[in-house]
Amino acid sequence: MKKKYLIVFLIITNLCSLSYIGWKQSQPVPYKSELRVFVEEISRITGESPDLIKDEIRTLAKDNNLNKMEAAQIRLRDAILSQNEHNLFQE
Repeated sequence: MKKKYLIVFLIITNLCSLSYIGWKQSQPVPYKSELRVFVEEISRITGESPDLIKDEIRTLAKDNNLNKMEAAQIRLRDAILSQNEHNLFQE
């Protein structure tokens, strides 16, 4: 009797875990949308094309052993600093 309950329990837990995995994979990945926001902001500041910025972020991440989000943050910081320097020299 216990063996039947154990088998039913294992089947139910496997079905639940498989449905959770399927649901999780169908959810949008916030990392990519956050990365897109960084790329759009850098593009707005620098005036460069988003494709060029994506390539720069990919290269920066690969060369410095970073993930793309860290590389995008560094690139955004550099874009803001260069914009501030440009504004200071204009004044």
